[in-house]
Amino acid sequence: MVMISLGSVVICIMVSIFMTIYLSIVLYRRIFFLKGVKLVFVGMVIVLIRMLLPFNFSISVTIPITYILPELNKIMFRPFGNTNIFVGVLILWIIGTFFKLVFEFIRNMRLNRVLQSYQNGGGYRRKQVENILDEFGMANIRVIILPENISPSITGLIKPTLIFPDQDYATQHLRYMIRHEIEHFKHHDLWLKKFIGIVSCIYWWNPFVYLIKRKLHLALELSNDSTVIRNMTNKEKIQYVECLVEVAKMSQKDNKHKSTIPFIYSENDLKVRVSGILNDVYSKKCNSTFSLIVNINILLFLVLGSIFFIPEAYGITHAAKENTFVIEKDNSYFIKTSKGYDLYIENVYVATMEKIDSTLKNLIIYGEER
Repeated sequence: MVMISLGSVVICIMVSIFMTIYLSIVLYRRIFFLKGVKLVFVGMVIVLIRMLLPFNFSISVTIPITYILPELNKIMFRPFGNTNIFVGVLILWIIGTFFKLVFEFIRNMRLNRVLQSYQNGGGYRRKQVENILDEFGMANIRVIILPENISPSITGLIKPTLIFPDQDYATQHLRYMIRHEIEHFKHHDLWLKKFIGIVSCIYWWNPFVYLIKRKLHLALELSNDSTVIRNMTNKEKIQYVECLVEVAKMSQKDNKHKSTIPFIYSENDLKVRVSGILNDVYSKKCNSTFSLIVNINILLFLVLGSIFFIPEAYGITHAAKENTFVIEKDNSYFIKTSKGYDLYIENVYVATMEKIDSTLKNLIIYGEER
């Protein structure tokens, strides 16, 4: 049976917190890798899918929680009109998700309108980019040149569009930028970005999901950097860094279409990327099987733990405790009477049974003929 509960929502929130911590350690401690990087990204997708399904499953095991959750449970299931607060929160959640998805749809439509309005422009700049794309064997990618100070990006899940600013770049820098964006498309990064975008729309109220989104985007950039610089000399790596810095400075300028462009650098992310390239992190520290195994195990723990173990509120009221007793061999016994068997616990009469249940056969019976 599949159902939603307070515990299933709580476990998804916990997963988002652990995922944020995990990505922070991987990215900012530079524990990154080349081996099996896509396998790790697949694991991240599975974690995100679990977050999309905040339900209890028939295979889930309930973990009783006696602190905090019981009090929260009382608040959430307090009557509210003809229903309770928890149902009201779920309705608000669904409404918020609807509006976030609509906003995302409108944002994409706005981007498409902007691109359509410039599809025939660009002149020499566009031809220059198309020639380099042809050299890379990617002539099928549409090129749009925008008269804005933006950072290059690629969009379009099936029919890709490469977006470039109408700016002068050194030919080699232009090749680096185009190669970087091509790798996003070839490695299906656009699908992963779209997927995390949907997750962030559904968990619009969870700040940790927005952190995951940002860190996962950085992870994709780091993965692309590692691919682009794999066979570079030290001189070429420095040129590549200069290219990143140049584009980052440009993208910090005013851009009226900023909200529609999916790829924007941030200063902190740029520092991480530059440090990884110049310190040769990708080829020296992170290309290890051990690192891959550790990362896969962490993701497996997040997925399996969130599916098989669900925390639920557990508590006994004071009134219930007053009327609760424990029947054990050391403190309980029966006395045979004409009406049946009188049960005594701690020498206090509790009840009379016509027949002794099989689970109580181990208790002493007084007054019974042997």
